[in-house]
Amino acid sequence: MAGRSHPGWGMFVRKIAVACSVLFGVLLVASSLGVNGFGFGHPRDRQSGPESDPGTTSRVREAFGTLPLSFVENRGQVDPRVAYYVPGHDTAFYFTREGVTIALTGSTLSRASGPDGLRDVARQTGLPSLPDREGSPQRWAVKLDFVGANPEVRPVGQDPTPAVVSYFKGPREAWKTGLPTYASVVYPNLWPGIDLVYTGTATRLKYTFLVHPGADPDRIELACRGATAVTLTDGGELDVSTPLGGFRDAKPYAYQEMEGRRVGVGATYALSPDAAGAHGYGFRLGSYDRARLLVLDPAILVYAGYIGGSSFDRGSGIAVDSAGNAYVTGFTTSTEATFPETVGPDLTYNGGDDDAFVAKVNAAGTALLYAGYIGGTGRDEAFGIAVDIAGNAYVTGFTTSTEATFPVTVGPDLTYNGNLDAFVAKVNAAGTALLYAGYIGGSADEGGYGIAVDVAGNAYVTGFTSSSEATFPVTVGPGTLPASPNRRRPPSQ
Repeated sequence: MAGRSHPGWGMFVRKIAVACSVLFGVLLVASSLGVNGFGFGHPRDRQSGPESDPGTTSRVREAFGTLPLSFVENRGQVDPRVAYYVPGHDTAFYFTREGVTIALTGSTLSRASGPDGLRDVARQTGLPSLPDREGSPQRWAVKLDFVGANPEVRPVGQDPTPAVVSYFKGPREAWKTGLPTYASVVYPNLWPGIDLVYTGTATRLKYTFLVHPGADPDRIELACRGATAVTLTDGGELDVSTPLGGFRDAKPYAYQEMEGRRVGVGATYALSPDAAGAHGYGFRLGSYDRARLLVLDPAILVYAGYIGGSSFDRGSGIAVDSAGNAYVTGFTTSTEATFPETVGPDLTYNGGDDDAFVAKVNAAGTALLYAGYIGGTGRDEAFGIAVDIAGNAYVTGFTTSTEATFPVTVGPDLTYNGNLDAFVAKVNAAGTALLYAGYIGGSADEGGYGIAVDVAGNAYVTGFTSSSEATFPVTVGPGTLPASPNRRRPPSQ
């Protein structure tokens, strides 16, 4: 991940000779046992293990960009005001009874130059100014309120997807596992006789109004709170601006089904600059048959950053099972847990924690089967993944989370040893249970970069350490760490 310092990375450079000797020994064992899913290399550069050829890697990347958008049901893992949400690194969506909140995250200001420019924007719009945190992540929230809508309407998930989401964070009793996901979220009868439906892909969100016979489409009005500007382009698109980027709605398209064919209806955006004290808009429609259903499709929101699939944009390893299903691991900056309290700049946001993830994509690349997040309150990053014959996934990486927040269970080591610790975890075939998770480390820095599993389910982990044999759990191993941590030669054999 460009622009981020890797704790202990300088130490890793000094220890590469040590690591190479260890890797050589493990490779000999792996080749003799026929283990599956290893993979080595610089964790920032390596995208897959040897079990996944370039074609597989390309297929999985493409799949994440075209998978149907999954709306995750909130069962206590995020703010109780949220019914459903779409997690993302640069953009996250929260669906509440009052409207939809869009949280944009970034470290640069695309529409204002520096802190002074941002303060000017805030002053002009009446919004509070972001604190001066040069280089730190910043977040800006835009809320789409439903003006004059039925306040009793609740969003409803429809079209269940095969994907489940699990959060293995903190102690076991805090885990949220097997959370259902849906391909669409519907606000039924939001205005009299009008439904609002959200769908999309991993990179795009789409919303559609269903205007039932006899309903009045002039009732549709949305107030865009937190945006610094809402304008129309020469092409009739709706452009929403914020200091951290924005999004654009393509020119609306309306139609009716008549005798098996679509009949277009003229449609444009109609701006209402003072809609309930915010930038607002509705629609202006041509003549149509009010005795038939009208579909009003404002097309697709185009974002400054990915949504949904962006949670998996830092993939570090891929493994493939015998059926061709792909297992992807890496790490993501989790932001969805912090629901914005206000529109405009989020003054309480201090950046999300890095969580390791493991995700499974079907062999055709058309469906996400599960996504599991593993982590605590520190940095949790995964770099290696393997899969056994039963479909259980094995993940390794490093963590700075203590046992108070990291989901340690069974082992191998349930006690955090300090600084960076390597970790190893096993996720069941359904992605709904963590079979074991624990640390490997001493008093200094450790990280796991490769993992393999044999037919008996034994896991083989490799990586680096800067701990001496006094604190690192050495047993049978090929050698000892040199006395000087700055020495670059391999240990004596």
